[in-house]
Amino acid sequence: MEQPLIAIVDDDESVRDATERLMRSAGFSAETFPRGADFLSSPDLSRTACLVTDLNMPGMSGFDLHRRLQSLGRSIPTVLITGQPNENVRTQALSLGIICYLPKPFRDDDLIDSIHSALRSLRASGAAVSPPASAALAVFNKAP
Repeated sequence: MEQPLIAIVDDDESVRDATERLMRSAGFSAETFPRGADFLSSPDLSRTACLVTDLNMPGMSGFDLHRRLQSLGRSIPTVLITGQPNENVRTQALSLGIICYLPKPFRDDDLIDSIHSALRSLRASGAAVSPPASAALAVFNKAP
């Protein structure tokens, strides 16, 4: 059974690599991209179950990427991460339909819980998503 693909978009290579390792250790498939444009042009776009993206990146912000996906008719549950947390940004993110907002640094469990929330929202929309092999039976709905 194919594992859900988590796409990670962050201009910081160390964050991308650490997040990819975490996703794989949690039983997910993961691909990383240094820029939103790279993700948008990737063949992985069509099979992405969840997007984890940084807010502040050169060229295309996490908000811009989320809006671009929406304009393309791609409703990919999105987790927004940022090193510059701000309540106004959090409110804007949630109003745009971003599933979770996590300020850096975040706990590994908080990101994994956010991914599970995103996948639940995808399942609720009627999309078929296979749970990761290591998924717990109970999933916690944590507010970011």
